[in-house]
Amino acid sequence: MTLPPLTFNAWLRYDVVRRLMPADVRSVLEIGCGQGAVGARLAAAGYDYLGLEPDDVSYRRAAMRLAAVGRGEVRHEALAALDSGDRFDLACAFEVREDQDEGGQER
Repeated sequence: MTLPPLTFNAWLRYDVVRRLMPADVRSVLEIGCGQGAVGARLAAAGYDYLGLEPDDVSYRRAAMRLAAVGRGEVRHEALAALDSGDRFDLACAFEVREDQDEGGQER
């Protein structure tokens, strides 16, 4: 299986994450998964992967990449939409931009 290419920053990040991943991690939440290149690698490595991506274009690309791997999930939503009962062994967010409207609400 050919995995999607990583940007230079994503390659450095993935290399660190891969080496530091605790042995008992099974489920991974990535907040702001972008176009899913890191998520595709995590899913292909056997982790129960969930990526959240609010951007339309990035979400569609990430969903296609995870579908090609055949496992993992990407949702077109922000962290606030996650069910409060969901639990993950590891949560990560890389290069995530937080936007708020004038009232302080997350967009």
